[in-house]
Amino acid sequence: MEVAKKEGDVYAVYKFDGFHGANAFSRENYSQITGGPLTADDTLDTIRARHSLPPTSVIELRQSDELTAWYVDRAAFSKIHGFFTEQAPTLVPPPEYEPAFYKNMERDSLRDELIQRLTDNLQDYLDKTVNNESINLAGAAPQVAAYATAFYFATEEYSFDKSELEYLLLFKNPLSVIADSFEVAGVDDHSEIMHEIFDTEDALHSNYALMSYHTADETLSDQKALTAICRNGEILPGDTVLSIKDIDYSCLVGTVLYIDKAGTPDHQTDNDGDDIHVNFMVAEYSENRMLEIQDMLWDLDGRPTPPKPGVLPPLDIDDVIMAPDMLIRITDVEREVMTDILDSGKKTEAFCDHVLGDKEAYPQT
Repeated sequence: MEVAKKEGDVYAVYKFDGFHGANAFSRENYSQITGGPLTADDTLDTIRARHSLPPTSVIELRQSDELTAWYVDRAAFSKIHGFFTEQAPTLVPPPEYEPAFYKNMERDSLRDELIQRLTDNLQDYLDKTVNNESINLAGAAPQVAAYATAFYFATEEYSFDKSELEYLLLFKNPLSVIADSFEVAGVDDHSEIMHEIFDTEDALHSNYALMSYHTADETLSDQKALTAICRNGEILPGDTVLSIKDIDYSCLVGTVLYIDKAGTPDHQTDNDGDDIHVNFMVAEYSENRMLEIQDMLWDLDGRPTPPKPGVLPPLDIDDVIMAPDMLIRITDVEREVMTDILDSGKKTEAFCDHVLGDKEAYPQT
């Protein structure tokens, strides 16, 4: 929202301290944290971004002796009344107070972001399980319980520090990262499980899709440059992908690291299309599937027989450059489909055929 500025116009920012006044928007419920002159480019959005304001904050504008107050919501601003007193805003907070406040404010903002993502993750999960009549709820009960427990513990019980919040926000579905650990552990000491999640960071080396972040000053064209079109749609860094069959490195699950667009200085291959850098070291395959992959990789290395089971050839598959038409996006596939892909080469080939047009090849989808 644009803010008309004149010389001498100022703003002040308030945080919610709890209910002390007559109504929710009484000044007594808020304490001022900062303020300053309005610049030529200021809007409510720029003020919010400058101070990383969480929901429930209030921005007060003093313009040509006219006062307005704006409640900060998740995605918008609401003009509020009954907020003002005769007290003029103090434009600079006490120096000893500012560092501690901003530290806590940043953590609180990250926690709000995590809770929103956990809420979205839970709703998506419920839509695919509890609200899906084709799912056997009796068989899914342990997993449903793990998801419910993980959501409650993460949103109501556990006290995150900033680094833990940043870690979970790396993932598109942080709820599954927590819930899967809860389900496997099967113990009541959830705090210990949470500590193990953060200490080992095993999820970074597993099949959990990562977020792709853009800085605030990126243009739309900058963001589009980070995407490419694979065999079944758009992919971007952090997506989980599957390589198609009948190519080198066929039927492998990986994570997109980054994309070098065709025609740019970073483009390394002779491909007409984009270079997609993929980490194929992230998946946890079944033992039989791992033996199949091992044979394939040794064959690529020029030695068809591995020296002994379980030994991989000296091939770097943590950053393999693939063309977009060699990849299928599987970030959002059902858990049962992913299990098949990680378990069997034949099922993986059938799934590839299904995605590429043969709908009868993999009828489970």
